[in-house]
Amino acid sequence: MRYVGPQEVADGLPYGDLVESLRQIYQADGLAARRDLIDLKELGGADGTCMAFMPAWGPGHDLTAKIFTLFPNNREEGLSTVYATVLVFDSANGSLKAVVDGTEITRRRTVCMSALAADYLARKDSRHLLVCGAGALALHAVLAHAAVRPIERVEIWARREEAAESVVRSLRGQCGDLELTVVTDLPEACRRADIVTCLTSSAKPIVFGDWITPGTHLDFVGSHDPGKRECDDEVARMSNIYVDVMETAMCEAGDILIPLKAGVISAAQIIGDLSDLTRGTVTGRAGVEEITLFKSTGSSLADMAAAELAVSNTEPV
Repeated sequence: MRYVGPQEVADGLPYGDLVESLRQIYQADGLAARRDLIDLKELGGADGTCMAFMPAWGPGHDLTAKIFTLFPNNREEGLSTVYATVLVFDSANGSLKAVVDGTEITRRRTVCMSALAADYLARKDSRHLLVCGAGALALHAVLAHAAVRPIERVEIWARREEAAESVVRSLRGQCGDLELTVVTDLPEACRRADIVTCLTSSAKPIVFGDWITPGTHLDFVGSHDPGKRECDDEVARMSNIYVDVMETAMCEAGDILIPLKAGVISAAQIIGDLSDLTRGTVTGRAGVEEITLFKSTGSSLADMAAAELAVSNTEPV
């Protein structure tokens, strides 16, 4: 049995390679996945505090299971809000093959799911990326989107300007060829961006429809709660909507469920998920003026793809 730590995971999961592994996973037949959430508000003291068990398995793959905790109040203590571990079992005999750091897995697979969606939904000439939020995913989001689109300009917005500045400093050490800027005027930043990705914990909209220009691709990652959302009704109304996993999104994606319940959008506007996009059973972006929206809530299939790739790429020689 091996332990694959955070640095090994980082080294073993180049963003472009992980995007391609995810594409193959979502195209595959016969795979199974589950997602069980346990409400732990009585422990963490905040809505959304939970533990999750996310197994996945299928022909030609290991049996993997991610266990993670989400404690939103950890921000006040300067701690990560998410801690995760992925267990990798041999599907032939059930023996434990590896224990993999799930926190780094989660960060990288999350942004690479968004990048995979953007490969179908963002304009091919998308060069200007706006990142809303300055948490642990922000830097990864830039690198993942740059793996699928010719990103040249990146703007970072956060409620605390100093947090956005910290992300920019970190990115300068890795992406010297990008134009990196902290922005404070979010409406104007949204209007000029080709891709807007939101990675916040906001319970209320931070992006509004009258800020969005034709041709924009929108990516909402921040919440998986039916009562929370990062965009308003108008954003949903004006967009062609896609999700990571249809079954999960229709239970947890407040960005979609709130306007759906209000009658602002219909179910027909939710066109498909990553499996549909990668298999070609639904059409991605159809024109340069189209506004597309991708909502991610998380996927144990993505965890499986990332864990298998990390183990394979870090095998001892």
